[in-house]
Amino acid sequence: MPETSYTRMAYTARYTRKRLDLIARMGGRCQTCGADDPMTMEFHHLGPRTWRARRLDRCSRLRRYRRDFQNGAVVLLCAVCHNGTKGYK
Repeated sequence: MPETSYTRMAYTARYTRKRLDLIARMGGRCQTCGADDPMTMEFHHLGPRTWRARRLDRCSRLRRYRRDFQNGAVVLLCAVCHNGTKGYK
C-alpha cells in the first residue's frame, strides 16, 4: 500500500517533536560553542560505533541516542561544530 502524504507528514511531525524533546532533555545547547538553535543540533557519539554494533542495536535512533546520552556516550553539537569533529562524514 503506498504511503500517503498525510501519513508521511504525521510521521515527520512526530519524529521532529520527539527529537526536539530529546534535545531539550540534553540541555538544548551545543557542548562546544553554546549555540542554542534546536534545528541545527546534531547528536555526536563519543566512542566508535561499528557497523556491527549498529546492526545489533534494533531500537529506534532517538531511543538509542537517549540511552547513550544517559550513559555519557553522546553529546549535543551544532552542525558547524559537528562538521569539525574527527570522523564526521
